[in-house]
Amino acid sequence: MPEIEDIFDRIVSSGAAAAAAAKKNEPGLARKLLQSRMAYNDESAKLLHAVKADARLQKNPEIAAQLNAQISQMRVQMGRMQAKWRMQAIEADLATYLADVAAVNRSNAALRDWVKATLGPLR
Repeated sequence: MPEIEDIFDRIVSSGAAAAAAAKKNEPGLARKLLQSRMAYNDESAKLLHAVKADARLQKNPEIAAQLNAQISQMRVQMGRMQAKWRMQAIEADLATYLADVAAVNRSNAALRDWVKATLGPLR
């Protein structure tokens, strides 16, 4: 099972890929954004399993509870974003979409950094 930190790295990468694709606004944008969303959803599902299986978190239930709460917030934020930004909306207001993507990406990167700082010493 992949480590939580690796999964967060991939989540942050999928967000960066979505932002990069949207900035280019080239033909095939819808497909690229769909691929980024699918990658995020896949990694998010893996994350839930990894958290349950992580020995460090099993020994530290308070940290596990904090992480689960933050992951829940992350998933809600992404779900809202995906619901709000269908392809037509993105095409109609690319600048606002990019600002929203940047906010989600900053939030995900901050959570990744917290995870690394918090779980790293527990090895």
